Amino acid sequence: MSARIKYTGRQLAVMTAQALASSIEGLALEVERQVKVERAPVDSGELRGGVHTEHRRQGLKVVSTVSTGEGQEYAAVQHENEWFTHPRGGEPKYMRNALEAVGLKVEETVAGAIRAKLN
Repeated sequence: MSARIKYTGRQLAVMTAQALASSIEGLALEVERQVKVERAPVDSGELRGGVHTEHRRQGLKVVSTVSTGEGQEYAAVQHENEWFTHPRGGEPKYMRNALEAVGLKVEETVAGAIRAKLN
């Protein structure tokens, strides 16, 4: 019986980093979706409409940022004031809550992406 190693250490490192980068981007998009569709307070819809995700890659490093639109200083006020009521939907701490909910999926998402790269 014999076994054959399919990848070099460098290949495995690159494939793992690529899988991790794509996972981070996908998870950031899920945070954006939750904020836009479920969690951000609704008045005019401008807050939800201004949420966007930006991905920056440098080699194997990726940074994904989910943020509200420019000129929406009230977004932080809405986020931090837990005593505000939101009769048209949404919640305080909408960005943090989305990040925490998506954070529960990180291990599963990254492991699945790495398995997919190796198959």
